[in-house]
Amino acid sequence: MKAKWPNHKAPIGDFTRFLNEGTTPMIPKKSKSSKVWFNPMVGCLKFNIDGSFKGCPGDSSIGGILRNKFGEVLVFFSKSIGITDSNKVEQLAVREIALIYAASKWCSSHVLVIDSDNYNIVK
Repeated sequence: MKAKWPNHKAPIGDFTRFLNEGTTPMIPKKSKSSKVWFNPMVGCLKFNIDGSFKGCPGDSSIGGILRNKFGEVLVFFSKSIGITDSNKVEQLAVREIALIYAASKWCSSHVLVIDSDNYNIVK
């Protein structure tokens, strides 16, 4: 590898004093509009789920959080699921919460409400 300025001699102290010299300033990314969480009705528990992936298809993960009407967290999970597409990611998240909820102590006493940002899953 060739140096950009091979004849330039700079003391090592200059590197620590001028760390930001020559770097590109970070431009803050626009954040997505945040959604407001609505609590479930009495007698219901709400499972919010989401999936993430890099590429389509790509490395994917799922996660979810189960809360009561007061917003208290009862269960949460996250899991890597390998390489798949966006619709499959959300389907696997629904399958996972069905398994978790069926094994929970609330299964027979509460109705489950599922909240997802994927229209294909919740329609």
